[in-house]
Amino acid sequence: MQAHILTDTSPLPRSLFWSFINAHTVNEISNHPGAVRRHIFHSAMLDTKKKRPGKTEQDIHFCIFQTGRYGPQNGYRFVVVHKGYDIGGPEKKEGESEDDIDRLEREIPQGHEEMVVLGEPELFEDPVEDEDGN
Repeated sequence: MQAHILTDTSPLPRSLFWSFINAHTVNEISNHPGAVRRHIFHSAMLDTKKKRPGKTEQDIHFCIFQTGRYGPQNGYRFVVVHKGYDIGGPEKKEGESEDDIDRLEREIPQGHEEMVVLGEPELFEDPVEDEDGN
């Protein structure tokens, strides 16, 4: 068994992160223009009947690989998208300026490893017990 306590001064070792990435529980998306935006839109928007532009409705995570290469050993961007991130629509409109999603689709150098977070996590406070222990 491998284990590692995470703290601000003890980051996650790369080998443990690779175990997660290689477990095939992470969608693999090509960095082909438009692919990442479509994936986020179709995966993080829950109301499948309306599918209108707006903010993501759930958290998702996935890996982006350079088109034509597979596997984290060849380079990747691990992406977390939090609920409430404004994705707009599934396609970029003509004349819109470059945004974070466009930057995610840039070339991924051989062996590159990167983690990107879009949006802010929803943090939950620990429940507070009353005097009766409830």
